[in-house]
Amino acid sequence: MLHFSVAINNYNYKRFVAEAIESAFAHTHPPLEVIVVDDGSTDGSADHIEALYGDRVRLIRSDNQGQLSALRLGVRQARGDFVAFLDADDRFMPHHLAAAAARVDAEPSADFIIASQVYVENDRRFDAEGPTGDIDFGYTTLSGLTRDWIGAATSCLVVRRSSLNFLETLQHEALQEWRLRADDVVIFGAGVSGARKLKIGKPSVEYRVHGQNGFHGRPRTAEQREAHRQQVCRLLAQLNEMNFPGLDAASIIRRELTRNQLRKLRNKRELIRAMWQSAGRFSGKISVTLAILAKT
Repeated sequence: MLHFSVAINNYNYKRFVAEAIESAFAHTHPPLEVIVVDDGSTDGSADHIEALYGDRVRLIRSDNQGQLSALRLGVRQARGDFVAFLDADDRFMPHHLAAAAARVDAEPSADFIIASQVYVENDRRFDAEGPTGDIDFGYTTLSGLTRDWIGAATSCLVVRRSSLNFLETLQHEALQEWRLRADDVVIFGAGVSGARKLKIGKPSVEYRVHGQNGFHGRPRTAEQREAHRQQVCRLLAQLNEMNFPGLDAASIIRRELTRNQLRKLRNKRELIRAMWQSAGRFSGKISVTLAILAKT
């Protein structure tokens, strides 16, 4: 039987966090543990959690260091085979972990399960945009060169604990730069580390829309989008250097992979993925892969 650690990150969501915790306990496939990292909340969240749940929840109180640091603290404490992340303002459906377990049982090499979600706003539920159905993305190491974002919001991510070891290698600057939108780091970091990613089409996560979400419903300017692109490039350069020392990933991303080339690349994604899988997770055939990329 697979064991799951649920890791909830909370910052000033006292009004929501109990619902998140209850949804973790309500699984048909019970979690091994529920960990809550309180990231220096000032609204009494930590005391509220402790009063309600006592030792049923492993509560970690932290100074305010941002979402990525909170996720890393949760992973450090986790004992399960997989870590199921949950933002404190979201909820799991009762079949969430059972669906992930069934997917891994069917594909034992799976490292990264991407659940689907529905949006919940007050009493209204509506489907999230995006492709439907189950998808096997295969090993995603090349996403570190293509900037191909293969993932979903934090609460949809169920990741093999060993695929999160890269979190310990992140420098202080990265932890500070990714105080928000930490799901990008988990998605790219696990991908570059060689995780095999699978998506489950049937929704099992409720993403709460409440007007104070960090990104949902907040349009970004062109300057903000460019700043985020540069932020991702810096992250990928660090992650690629960890796995492929000497590979000038930042230069490749800037020079070769413009948005137009990325659109062309998507037509050859299956070819590249098949080559990568046949060569292994950490292939010596990087030059061949880059040659394919350069010609797309």
